[in-house]
Amino acid sequence: MKNIQVLITIVCLSLNQLRAQPELLSSEMPPIGTNMIYHNFANQIDTAIQGSGSVWNFSVMTPDIFYPDQHYSVVDPLTNPFISQFPGTNYCIENTTWGLYNFYTYYSLTNSLFERLGSYEDTLNVCSNSQIELVFPLSMGSYNSDSMNCLLFPHRNYYSFYAVGFGTLILPSGSFNAIMIRINSNDRLGNETTYKWFDSDNGLTLLTYTLYDPYVSGNINSYLHSSTIGVEQITNLYELNYQNPIENNFTLNYRSKTTLRFHFHLNNVLGQEVFYAEDEVSADKKETLNIDFSPFASGIYFLNIRSGKTGEIFKTLKLVKP
Repeated sequence: MKNIQVLITIVCLSLNQLRAQPELLSSEMPPIGTNMIYHNFANQIDTAIQGSGSVWNFSVMTPDIFYPDQHYSVVDPLTNPFISQFPGTNYCIENTTWGLYNFYTYYSLTNSLFERLGSYEDTLNVCSNSQIELVFPLSMGSYNSDSMNCLLFPHRNYYSFYAVGFGTLILPSGSFNAIMIRINSNDRLGNETTYKWFDSDNGLTLLTYTLYDPYVSGNINSYLHSSTIGVEQITNLYELNYQNPIENNFTLNYRSKTTLRFHFHLNNVLGQEVFYAEDEVSADKKETLNIDFSPFASGIYFLNIRSGKTGEIFKTLKLVKP
């Protein structure tokens, strides 16, 4: 009987560990307006620490004095000078190198995939076959293998990743809940194995470590020194269609750039809320909101569409019922 109780306890603990495993969702990726500063380091780190509940204590880093800090920002690709070359992009990362040059990497972010579409680094590099860099939800055991073909590198490259652990990552800048992935890829210089740690709470890249000689490959090992999280502009609504003025029925058709819960608040001119609804919408899927205006008096109304996560107003529609 005692052995059975011990077995049940072990099973329950195992199930609790499985439930506690973190997942990174596409809606948690760093939004537009996020800024990140990375310090470069020259020491070796232990990548053999893997599995569930890992603790990576990298609180001491040897600075790489040959390279300055790396500055990255998540920017709106619609305001970018090369947007016409990447019609499918809805996510862009800007890198300021040496404080002089602005490089851009263009992505497509959906509720299931994070795909690299190309980049601009002195020269435009458009991928005719995009590279899937992450899949969602991302958790330990997640895996994907992909190939890509880009303008500057006409030979076909491969990129595969495998999430090999989760736990606590300790850096000089603090402690983080992290998911560790191993990346195998090739480029014009040869094969590479890179390890990355992502913050499982907000999707920030916390640490990048390449086993290949970074001075040959050009991939500098770095860790997150500081960051500021932007507002959720990446989840802004688009393709909004609705009739105005309104008779008795109001229909709003729209899409969202990522999966997110929206709150809809309809207020009259006195600020009184006369209608409320919320909905979990999927990325790039056509959604519909219907409001019965027949009980409402003639006048002006304001429909505020808010983020269910932060409460931020994405859009305010001024509606008129004659």
